[in-house]
Amino acid sequence: MLTRDEMLAKNTFPPVNFDTKSDWGVVYLKTFNGVDASNWHSWASTQFDPETGQIGNVGLYRANLIQRTVCDETGKLIFEESDIPRILGIQAGLFAELFIASVSHNKLSVTEVAKERLGFTETKSNATGTG
Repeated sequence: MLTRDEMLAKNTFPPVNFDTKSDWGVVYLKTFNGVDASNWHSWASTQFDPETGQIGNVGLYRANLIQRTVCDETGKLIFEESDIPRILGIQAGLFAELFIASVSHNKLSVTEVAKERLGFTETKSNATGTG
C-alpha cells in the first residue's frame, strides 16, 4: 500500500484507450483527478435550466466533455476549448460514443433527467486501461 504522502502526491493518472470502431481508430480518454471532475461538474451545472432540469444545449454539453477528455497516450488533451464548435461536427454516433465513454470512464454523475435528454444508456464502454 502507498504511504499517505505517496497517495496525496499521486494526482495524475494514466489515460485509457477507447476503440472508436471508426476511421479514428483507438483514441485515449483522460482519467480525471478530483480537480478535473469538480471543474467539469461546476461547468456542467451551469448548463441546466433550474425550472425544468433540462440541459439547454445538449451538443455543447457533450462537446465540452469530449474536449476535456480526448487526449494522447501521455494524457495531453488533443482538443482546445476553441475547438468545441468543430467538435460539434463529429459524426453523431462517434460523438455520442465518446461522450458516453468519457462519462462512464470518469464515473461522472449525470442526473436522471439529463440521462434521458442526452440519450445516455448504461452500456459497456470500449475503454480499457493502459497501465
